[in-house]
Amino acid sequence: MNESLAQPLGVDSAPVGPWARAEKGPRGTRLVATDPPKGARLAPGDELTIRTVAPRAVYGVELVADGKLALAIGDGRAYSIRVPEMSVVHNRAPAGLDRIDGATVANAGLLHGDEGWRIVVLPSLGDIATDLGDGPVALRPDARQVAVAIDGRIEEFDLTSGDTVARHGSHAALTYAGDGSLLVANGAALTWPGGPAADGSPIVAARAAARAWRAVARHADGTVSIWGLEESGPQKMAEFMPPLGGPFSLGMSPDGEQVGVATSFAEPAGAAVLRAEDGAVVRFVEGARAIGLRGDGSLVLGAEWGIAFMRPMEDST
Repeated sequence: MNESLAQPLGVDSAPVGPWARAEKGPRGTRLVATDPPKGARLAPGDELTIRTVAPRAVYGVELVADGKLALAIGDGRAYSIRVPEMSVVHNRAPAGLDRIDGATVANAGLLHGDEGWRIVVLPSLGDIATDLGDGPVALRPDARQVAVAIDGRIEEFDLTSGDTVARHGSHAALTYAGDGSLLVANGAALTWPGGPAADGSPIVAARAAARAWRAVARHADGTVSIWGLEESGPQKMAEFMPPLGGPFSLGMSPDGEQVGVATSFAEPAGAAVLRAEDGAVVRFVEGARAIGLRGDGSLVLGAEWGIAFMRPMEDST
């Protein structure tokens, strides 16, 4: 469905500090100051202002094409949205749609539903490849290669030729580094394929920075670990617990300096920007369910009230 004429909601662009709650006000969606998360290490960010809001309830968002587009999910639909205008261009509702993922530097993403994973192009959301199974799956940042689970192993395919370029053992989580190399979960460790496993809470999700040698992983016990990508293999740099209750989504800024986490379904809902080096909270927004970091201080937040583009007050002119 083409929605290129969909108009963003009205917003109240009054600035607010790093600890906020998003809500509907008399002038539109607004941020209201709140207290910082209790017991958390703090590294307060700049004042923030809402610039534009698309009227779509969402619980997940992925920034693609270097932050020029957003792939969002909510109410059984996937949306392609232009950023920062927050204009909804297309939507699509595959049967059973429940998860999305994005190619950080290309206009492509992944949708998961009853028929398994599929690769789509944005903004049209048309299919590039289908029948990729239930995962795990990872799309390279430039969308030229995909890694999928097939018959108990991981296979990497070149999407331009359809050729299999590599085969690996089974892994619970996959992600591509910014240089296009595959990273895999091996117990509590994030490694190159074939790398050593580590004891501890196993990694269940991982994301890598698009423009830096750094990655982030979520463990089964809710902790987050940061990994520096060295020639000898990924090395753990930090580990911390986000200030959220319940399961959360995971993302990383293109420069690898910040981590974005958000509770898609847990209560109370919240989204946070964390400093990668130690987990200190840079920003926290109560009531948000989805977050995407653009790397320039701006971000996209989503929840029942819509999906918003926000940026620091010093950049708001």
